[in-house]
Amino acid sequence: MKLKFKKANKQQIEAINYINGPLLIVAGPGTGKTFTLINRALNLIVNYGVKPEEILFATFTEKAANELITRLSFELDKNGIDFNPNEMYIGTFHSICLKILKDNLAFTNLKKNFNLYDQFDQQYFIYRHFNDFKTIESFDEYFDYGSYWDKCAEIMKALNRLNEEMISYNNLLESKNKTFEFYGSLLKKYDDLRQENNFIDFSSIQVEAYKLLNYNKDILSDLQNKIKYMMIDEYQDTNHIQEALT
Repeated sequence: MKLKFKKANKQQIEAINYINGPLLIVAGPGTGKTFTLINRALNLIVNYGVKPEEILFATFTEKAANELITRLSFELDKNGIDFNPNEMYIGTFHSICLKILKDNLAFTNLKKNFNLYDQFDQQYFIYRHFNDFKTIESFDEYFDYGSYWDKCAEIMKALNRLNEEMISYNNLLESKNKTFEFYGSLLKKYDDLRQENNFIDFSSIQVEAYKLLNYNKDILSDLQNKIKYMMIDEYQDTNHIQEALT
């Protein structure tokens, strides 16, 4: 007997039962978005025989991702379905990209035992290498206020924005625009230091995952053949690189 969704309202049932093709759901707070997403996944797995590892399930915060995993695990266990969340691409965009990188580490610029830097680690790294950045021509024109620590925070924000908007330092350096060339030099300096010190930060995770899939068509093809369904929570919050990855 097929799993039924008695607690869902008419609109939720419509979303849960929409299986093939693209679907955009517009819903406000408190309308049961997570409930609908969980039950849509259950419908695919229980009623249509889709394997959990054939679904990519992305959201934007660790809290939301943990709730998805917990609730989905509970419901699948209740229905007697063996489920290992580690086999499924479920979590934040960053954690999914990190899983893709770890699964294909030999094809990335990262070496074994690389470090993952949070925001504080990243800013502190820039602080320790501040003199390297100061050697860039016109540096004091662009970062001429505040303490060293404050300047490092501004450098970090600039680097992360460039990465999130998927702007290549080569394009910036070739632009013949003084400001663009400066930020191209800043990004290249940071990227060189990052590779030399074998770490990745949260914005670079997505950049490296995109590069991996863009330059390794076999890996991209394998992933596309494996993932049959994608569900992305809070899609309105995606930035340019997340849109490209999707």
